[in-house]
Amino acid sequence: MSIAIFSLFVAIGMMRFILPFRVLEIGKTEEDVTFLSTYLSIGQLIGLLVVTFTSRLKTQHLFLIGISFEMIAIAGEVFTSDIAIFAFCRIIEGIGLSIITIVAITHGTELVTGRMGETIGVITGMMILGGAIGQGIAGISYELLKNNSTSSKDVLVGALGFAFIALLLSLLIPSRERTISDSHFHFKMLGRLLHKRLFVVLGLIYLLYDFAHGIYTPNLVVFLEDKRNIPLWQSGLAFMIGDGAWGFMQIWAGKLVDQYGVKYPLIIGLIGKSLAIVGYLYTGSFWVLITILVLVAFAESLVEPSRNTFAMSFSGTPVIMHSHYHTHSTDLHNMVVDKHVSKKESQEPSDHMLIDENNSHDHTHDHYNSESFVLSTLQIIGIVGYGLGASYGGLMLRMGYSLGAQIAQGIIPLALAAVITMAYKSKK
Repeated sequence: MSIAIFSLFVAIGMMRFILPFRVLEIGKTEEDVTFLSTYLSIGQLIGLLVVTFTSRLKTQHLFLIGISFEMIAIAGEVFTSDIAIFAFCRIIEGIGLSIITIVAITHGTELVTGRMGETIGVITGMMILGGAIGQGIAGISYELLKNNSTSSKDVLVGALGFAFIALLLSLLIPSRERTISDSHFHFKMLGRLLHKRLFVVLGLIYLLYDFAHGIYTPNLVVFLEDKRNIPLWQSGLAFMIGDGAWGFMQIWAGKLVDQYGVKYPLIIGLIGKSLAIVGYLYTGSFWVLITILVLVAFAESLVEPSRNTFAMSFSGTPVIMHSHYHTHSTDLHNMVVDKHVSKKESQEPSDHMLIDENNSHDHTHDHYNSESFVLSTLQIIGIVGYGLGASYGGLMLRMGYSLGAQIAQGIIPLALAAVITMAYKSKK
């Protein structure tokens, strides 16, 4: 699976790097590039729902669906010059990205028992490293093909090739049934979370951090080439080195958070990201850009484990207690499932479910703020933040602001997130 993930994220890295130039190549503007990032966020949210409502599909099949979505997105960007179809392709890309990320992590941890942290680290590392190398390949390839009127299309065709390799490799992944649980959601759970001061603080941090990304990242490579005179092959190579460093730094960053706590590494990471944006505005050489991107790698390697560890403070906190009619059912596909259903539902078994009424009973249970529930809620807030940031960045360009002004705006939400973190004091 790791090799398939690596190959796919090489393709995704190439697509992400070349997208602004492909949009400009078909006669559109930087404003269109920024607004397209909003559609990526919409797709990611849809992808989360797709994973939720396809629990009976085998992991291999769902992984194939995710890769197919990415291939459709890349192919669409190769063959169209219609910005509306580009928007649709970004939604498709977002759906595929959510499916692949969730399925890869859950499937990997199911296969390797007792080494969850190591497994997640390897999978995440393959994603980061693949994306880093993809950006390097895209930058160098585009520079070599720059005199060709279809240079961006040629790079996307190469990305499509890497995605196809991932598709073939995924056929070798062991096919397993996904775990089916009777977990269910109540809006009261979210309401109770919103009354927790730490959750509100974390929500603001996730929102502001990804809002900043949405503002300044979509047109960053265009800005570096047009305004800072850094050739694309150098930008691609610099991003490859920076993201590669980020992947390696993730290994020790978690240990640093364990040793010093989450607050101060998070503050340092947010301030580091803010300084990096200032550096983007004034850099004029390849080596300075590499230095800035290594600083970004250091900052991001601190932010991610810090805010995620911060979120796990909610684990095991009861938020709601209520009653359900509980029945034991046997699925005709040879799976035994415990279900929380109404008494009416229990009297109307489906054509594939047998109800054991002898073991049915009323019971009361607690709902807990699990790590997965809190983290996924915060991730959704982050995705929404990125989409809002991209929309805000697009409006700035529409109002006549420069790319430099747009990128500089990314400093404000990051600095505000750092101030909020510094101001937060946990209750003793």
